[in-house]
Amino acid sequence: MALYEKVKLYLEANSRSWDDSTVALQNDGDGDYIKTWNIDGLNKPTDAELDAYEETANFNIAINNLRKERNNLLVQTDWYILPDVPLTPAEKSTMMNYRATLRNITEGLQTAEDVEAVALPGIPVL
Repeated sequence: MALYEKVKLYLEANSRSWDDSTVALQNDGDGDYIKTWNIDGLNKPTDAELDAYEETANFNIAINNLRKERNNLLVQTDWYILPDVPLTPAEKSTMMNYRATLRNITEGLQTAEDVEAVALPGIPVL
């Protein structure tokens, strides 16, 4: 993630926005760095602070993608839980358990790596 994006996330998290008159980045050949930081009441972020915002951004992107995939599977199985669908009690239980597993699949995930390690279960064949 580029320094600009990290700084922008840092500013947004602190209820600030990018303003070229108060923040300037520069690259002298050794990589980007913050050349100017003139934001009242907000300290210039350290590299560690910026890296933490990058990790958070990567996690948010990964978890949102996982939720989209999960939600798609839930939509595909919505009709199974309608009261007039002719399923045996065992089939209904299988589908309800599958959907509960999908809804709970994001619990306990804390890093982008955790999210990327999740394998969504396929729709059960009834």
